[in-house]
Amino acid sequence: MTSANFYKNERLKIFVLICLVFLAYAPVFQAPFKTMDDQLAIVHNEKVHDLSQWPDLFKSSYFGIGDYYRPIVFLSYMLSYHFFGLNPLGYYLVSLILHAITAILVYRLVSVFFEKGSISFFAALLFAVHPIQWVAVSTLTGQNVLLYGSFYIASFLSFYHFLKSKKPALYAGSLILFVLALLSRETAFTLPFLLGSYIMLFRPSASRKKDAQWITGHAVILIVYFIFRKASGFLFLLEQKRSLAEIALSFLTFLKSLLVGLGLIFWPVDLHFDRSTQVFSSFTQGQLIATAVVFMLTAVLIIQNRKKIPKVTLFFIFWIIMDLLPVSQLIAPIRIQPGYISTGDHMFYVSSVGILVLLVSFIIDQREKLAKKISISPNIGRFFLAGVMLFWFFATLKQSIISSSDLALHRQTLAYAPYNMRIRRSYTASLREYGLFEEAEQQYRILLQQDPLNVEFRISLGKSLVDQGKIKEGIEEYEKIQNPGIFADLLKDNLEKAKKLLRKR
Repeated sequence: MTSANFYKNERLKIFVLICLVFLAYAPVFQAPFKTMDDQLAIVHNEKVHDLSQWPDLFKSSYFGIGDYYRPIVFLSYMLSYHFFGLNPLGYYLVSLILHAITAILVYRLVSVFFEKGSISFFAALLFAVHPIQWVAVSTLTGQNVLLYGSFYIASFLSFYHFLKSKKPALYAGSLILFVLALLSRETAFTLPFLLGSYIMLFRPSASRKKDAQWITGHAVILIVYFIFRKASGFLFLLEQKRSLAEIALSFLTFLKSLLVGLGLIFWPVDLHFDRSTQVFSSFTQGQLIATAVVFMLTAVLIIQNRKKIPKVTLFFIFWIIMDLLPVSQLIAPIRIQPGYISTGDHMFYVSSVGILVLLVSFIIDQREKLAKKISISPNIGRFFLAGVMLFWFFATLKQSIISSSDLALHRQTLAYAPYNMRIRRSYTASLREYGLFEEAEQQYRILLQQDPLNVEFRISLGKSLVDQGKIKEGIEEYEKIQNPGIFADLLKDNLEKAKKLLRKR
């Protein structure tokens, strides 16, 4: 089959996308439920164990705290539990199917803007296998990103086709998909602005005002969504008071992490779970100044050359900005612990679409320009992209193997971010679950060095000592606690059990 025939064969291209997704992430089918969030969200979450209780999912926030409201994610867990029980394989199968669907939607999306089948196919292909997606695909709590991404792109496509055909069903579909995206992840609120940018850039000037009126439906949904969340107490993050200096420092820290993320797009060498970045402490720091200069110069260049830049390039630049805006720290603080903002790899899931489209179109465009000057193979750009795809494919496969092991996943993160108390705490829980009590003891001692007054860590250290048979040492740790607070009953129970074991000796 010639390359021309291949790019015309829609079913074959979609089949290739699906196959590569399952090949790249096949190792995750051996993965267990992770100790960090999976236990809380799925294994010990009674709400998702009874399908008849699905209405209750819309009455509570994500993980029972006021920061997030994502009932569609828990509905996905509920349906998975209904069909697979507590077999993690079924849940990972759902994640891979969602990622494959999103890759197909990316292919459809890019086809809207480019006539060349090679651009849309390679953009979708690189999206499907890129290592930056590993957190969203190979961790079950990443399903919020997968659901949001698929609904977000599908809503845009439905609106696009509505503008062309004026079929009411397509408009209704766009609105429904927008609601589903919002109920999967808050970042979907940017969709109406993205639709507006599409109309401004691509629709005929004579019909822009009329076309823009159709965004009213999405705007109304967004207003109702925020009113509901405000009334229900699900806007905790937005209501946190921060000084302008704190917001500015956090935002500039995010921009620094964005440079790291862009580096990972092209050279994914230090992937790890729960990535974070230490917040700048002063406006005089060298890295802060350098970051500000880089982005200011970039913004100036784009503004000065906006009339020369192709509309499709401007659109996908706006796509990237819109997806990253909600996690930029400007709207709400997103932290993993004091002094560190969350900059996880999963945050690039949807924005990577824009980055990869720009990359693929640039490479193919440069090959064509070069071909006009010298005699080169018409397939040289495709061979280069295929090589990039293979490199990223094997990087993803490696990361899938690591993420299939709970212990390996935690160890990889701590190797890059030893300060991450959230991961270290989860790691100790994994060690105890696997009966590695001596290693768990070492980790709890590290945690107590970081937070000496943490009662939960002290109790857990005592428990890990008792589990090793070091009962006296365990009791000594329990007795160091002067004010157990909410852990009083747990401390009393553990202390009584330890003393009972000691008497039996």
